[in-house]
Amino acid sequence: MSGFFWLLFLDTKASLEEFFTDINIPFDCEFLVAQSENGDVITLTEVYRVSSSQPLQTYRFGNWSPGGGLTWPSQSFYRRRNNLHGIVLRLEMCTRYISGGKERPALKADNLTTICWNRMWTGVHGLLQRREVDAAYIPLTMASSKLDIMDFSVPLIEMRTYVIIKKPDSYEMQWNTIILPFSSHLWFAVFVVMATLIACLASAHRLSRRCGNVEDRDFGFPQAMFIVYAAICQQGHNDIPKTTSLRTVFLTTYMTGMFLLACYSAAFITHLTLTDPVLPFTDFEGLLKDGSYRLGMALRSAPLDYFKNSSDKVLRDIYNKLIAPYEAALDISDYTGLQRLCYDRKYAHCVSDYMLLLPGFSPQCSITFVPRAFYPGTMAIGMPKQSPYLGLMNYM
Repeated sequence: MSGFFWLLFLDTKASLEEFFTDINIPFDCEFLVAQSENGDVITLTEVYRVSSSQPLQTYRFGNWSPGGGLTWPSQSFYRRRNNLHGIVLRLEMCTRYISGGKERPALKADNLTTICWNRMWTGVHGLLQRREVDAAYIPLTMASSKLDIMDFSVPLIEMRTYVIIKKPDSYEMQWNTIILPFSSHLWFAVFVVMATLIACLASAHRLSRRCGNVEDRDFGFPQAMFIVYAAICQQGHNDIPKTTSLRTVFLTTYMTGMFLLACYSAAFITHLTLTDPVLPFTDFEGLLKDGSYRLGMALRSAPLDYFKNSSDKVLRDIYNKLIAPYEAALDISDYTGLQRLCYDRKYAHCVSDYMLLLPGFSPQCSITFVPRAFYPGTMAIGMPKQSPYLGLMNYM
């Protein structure tokens, strides 16, 4: 009945409670009953049940009359239905995780659940399929393969599912490290500034001589080149100009040199300290070409379903070559797979970044994301198929 607007014309003397005794009007169904009142006035009453076992609820929706037309409430649909009248919604919220050798309560993760080959689901998905709960109040990965058994709320979390490997011990040494702290555009700006200062110094010296100010030393163009270059390289100069214009150019040159040195030193030290490891591959295609890594994930999880049913040739080849031969031996949860990274250097695990935020799931060793080996996704609250409370959950 949901998804449509219903209008029932009923006799004035008929009782709504008696008429709808054996009729269930779902919570999200907009059902109006029109009855005559005081001759020409038609009253519109909204009827629904919070659940099939609850009594009928009524709300005076509005009136219609030949002279005044139609009047209706200003409140929205779920503003009018803001009271569940004491019913208790069954929510699936908690499970357990392992941390430090002990089990502790935590939020349940989507891919801790499994799907059987006969399309009968287990875990939280099975609870929704059998309608044993009214909502899974935990983020579930939105996937088209689940739409036959459940509905999703509006997207709550944007996440990415990455391929993760153990952080390599080798680092790349580049011979051009000395110039890497500054980009090519910044180096170009430095040379432009130097040329500008040389031109300013030589021009100021020539104008000063024309005005009759004689310096003890020549500051022409050849000398200005050496002075500016020495100042940028933090070298001093023993001759001090007499005129204010030349002193201003000297001060600007040395201040520019000090500023560039500070910026370069900070960037250079940062570049030497934060070294990037040499990854064996950087994307899905590189993982496939490498061929030496085994790609794992939680048994019968959303990532496994994604690779298996992908329309992308590279992802299908990854499933056929790196996943399918070991599918029966996949770990039952991401926790076990992530721990495997610490002792198996030829093992890569596919997991969402949301999973790594859960307490107790991060492995004890250093891991790294493969930067371009990921696919985006969204997570939402799962509810049984055609649940009357889905709209209310979205409204909240």
